[in-house]
Amino acid sequence: SRMVTEAVIRMLPRGRLGRRIQRNLRVFAGAEHTHQAQQPVAAR
Repeated sequence: SRMVTEAVIRMLPRGRLGRRIQRNLRVFAGAEHTHQAQQPVAAR
């Protein structure tokens, strides 16, 4: 997860906006996480 985090941070703009986005960045090791915003429902 550290490699992914560093790769994303290096793609961000340098400056105030980039630092603000870095604070909100969360990287999870697996597919399961607790920060799910949507509740998708399978289509029939």
